[in-house]
Amino acid sequence: MGASIVAMVLKAIWPTIMLHPTRCSSTATLTSSGTPDDTVEPGFDAQVKPRTLSALSRTSWVASAFGACTVFNGELTVKARTVQCVDVFDGSISSSGLCQLSKPCDNIRCTCGTEVCDQSNEAPPTATSRCMDNGAGAVLEGDGNYTSIGCIAGVDAHSSSDSFKYDVTCMNATSSMCRGGLPFYRYSKEGMTVDSCFDFCSKRGLDLFGMLSSLECRCGASRINKGVWGDAKPRKPLQFVPDDLTACTGAQEFKVHRYIGHFEASCLPSASVHVGVSDAVYIKSIVAGKRIHQEPVNKALPPPAASQGSSSGSLRSCLSGCGPAFNWDNRLSDPPSGLDEKENKWKEYVKIAYKFNYDIDDDRKEAFRWAAKDWLNKTCLLFREETNPSEPYVTVVKEDLEYCWAILGKPRSTPSKVNMGWCNSLNQRGSIVHELGHVAGMLHEQSRPDASGTVAGHGPYLKIHWQNIASDWRSQWAPSMGSYVGSADDGHG
Repeated sequence: MGASIVAMVLKAIWPTIMLHPTRCSSTATLTSSGTPDDTVEPGFDAQVKPRTLSALSRTSWVASAFGACTVFNGELTVKARTVQCVDVFDGSISSSGLCQLSKPCDNIRCTCGTEVCDQSNEAPPTATSRCMDNGAGAVLEGDGNYTSIGCIAGVDAHSSSDSFKYDVTCMNATSSMCRGGLPFYRYSKEGMTVDSCFDFCSKRGLDLFGMLSSLECRCGASRINKGVWGDAKPRKPLQFVPDDLTACTGAQEFKVHRYIGHFEASCLPSASVHVGVSDAVYIKSIVAGKRIHQEPVNKALPPPAASQGSSSGSLRSCLSGCGPAFNWDNRLSDPPSGLDEKENKWKEYVKIAYKFNYDIDDDRKEAFRWAAKDWLNKTCLLFREETNPSEPYVTVVKEDLEYCWAILGKPRSTPSKVNMGWCNSLNQRGSIVHELGHVAGMLHEQSRPDASGTVAGHGPYLKIHWQNIASDWRSQWAPSMGSYVGSADDGHG
């Protein structure tokens, strides 16, 4: 396992299909009185007319994370979740009739071959509300829709730069509402439309968005969007206040829109969200009020218990170690129970057992399980949840909330760790996939000695501009001579 697996996973781990149902781009939204209120007749002063959102404009279906995999009456194996109609701005439970789209499924099949299973003699959840095998996180009918909810007065002017996106003004905000309650990004480009602004924000897991003078796109998040806010209550300057909305009167105003689809584990559906590491770190920095990193500075990978292999950067035999860490060598000839023929595609599986620490919540568990499934779908690596695993194994913890990191490779004595920290929802599924690559024994690609140098006649592949890299991060770009660059048996890889 080496660079080829990393490349394969990076290409295939996230679906590229994006469903685009017909969007609700109408500017008219019903108020509590049942009349359209987004447009005002000429001659009336809309500046003093507050915007009252109807219950229909405030609600969405919100599904919790799935619970434990459960065997019902010794036969059916499923896991369940709650699905409720929720006011996205204050988190209160609303009548089901106020959520206009179809209710999402509330249970899904699971397998005891990859997850710990409970036993129950109770009646199982109904089949009529069961998710398809890929139903959790899938885009449902209506999830590509949005609606206008009003305008915000007194918002500052748009940016003059077409390329400027990562605006950090609101990271340091301490008192009044920042950027009209849409504190993320400041994206301007020629030909910006409401649809393109919606795509930009929703793909980053943000369910509120606004257009300023039809030129600039800004993003925000409702109160229930845990994929953005994580474990904490959002800071006051970042909160969107629907009571501040007014009726819209012209094209030069800051018009706000809301995604009206459903939420999965209190996030936008993962099949429609593509949050890269840069965006995840940016969003978490705005939320935290300070700059954070994916992994600790100067400690991006806590070191393995021991290191093996040559430090020369030459091709080494994998019998003695051709990578930077000890290999996981627990191979299984039989597939995990519960896999169907399409999923059972390998002659052997490499098992990496893990267990959740007692304080890991269901949202983190679901994100971790899906990341583990991503690896199993594309490789022979089986991350298997066990209650009392035998060593060596991995413990999933949240002991360091400011970072996500993993210990490299197979441990020799004490259990390995994955710290989920701010990787607390399905929005960080990609980051967890990244950390599981470290658990498997992979370093960052830029650390290969042939990235900036030459090994066995190959490289360099990168031109590194050291002057542009902060001093405390240069070690992450320096060559690591233990990195996998191929083997003496199979050649350069």
